[in-house]
Amino acid sequence: NDDRGIEASPARNIEIKNLTIRNIYRYSGAGSDGVGRGININGGSNVRIHHNTIHDSQRGILFQLGGGVAPSSGNAIYNNVIYNNSWNIGYAAGDLNVSDDGAEIHDNDLGVQPLWCTGASDFYHNEALHVFTQTGSNNTITHLNVFNNFVHGQVCPLGAAMNYTALLKFSADIVPAKIEANIFNNLLVV
Repeated sequence: NDDRGIEASPARNIEIKNLTIRNIYRYSGAGSDGVGRGININGGSNVRIHHNTIHDSQRGILFQLGGGVAPSSGNAIYNNVIYNNSWNIGYAAGDLNVSDDGAEIHDNDLGVQPLWCTGASDFYHNEALHVFTQTGSNNTITHLNVFNNFVHGQVCPLGAAMNYTALLKFSADIVPAKIEANIFNNLLVV
């Protein structure tokens, strides 16, 4: 299914806090039958997402920059407990010509687990945090700070999946697209 716990499109100057979002999408271990999201932001600036518990959705939080909001700045995702998702947090410059500056992702408890490993097809990535730019764009994410996160669990085995996975994954697809990030004081345990 493609359900959402919270959807904001576009989102400016909003706060999402103190919620439990669960069982939006429970993966059965077979196929690519849905992309349920706990919180889905499609275009946003000065958005704060904090003190939430999100579990059992395909993507815990997906923050897609663009969506008619440009430039974007002041976004923060912090103090959340997120687990049993394929991506716990996705932060993406998904439209063309998107610029984002000064976002912070910090003090989250992110648990990953191998349920989402789908083998050679790897429809689902299995990352605690995935920051990326859209292919073929000149999108920029600058001054991103990722710190004090506790990331734990097990990612898909390397070679078992087409799209390699990591606990923290950053991918700016094509120059001139770029991601400039400070990543510090995170605890990663597998």
